[in-house]
Amino acid sequence: MSSQQPTTPQPQAAPAVLSLLDIATVASRTGLSAPTIYRRLRSGRDNFPKPIRFTSRCNLWRAQDVESWVASVAQKSRGATKVAA
Repeated sequence: MSSQQPTTPQPQAAPAVLSLLDIATVASRTGLSAPTIYRRLRSGRDNFPKPIRFTSRCNLWRAQDVESWVASVAQKSRGATKVAA
């Protein structure tokens, strides 16, 4: 006979859910048009998040990347409106 207690399995953390957005949703969340988004990607302007390219006609963006970009632009905008005393 063993005096060891049976071990109970430890709960595992749920895998992170990756939320992906199509161009129409990215445009809606950023207030930019689809052509402007693609122009910014080509030019590298404002560090706009790069999409995940699934096929030649299917680009999707990580929701977290887009939300972070919007927050950074808003933060820069708030900083630019402050007047030095």
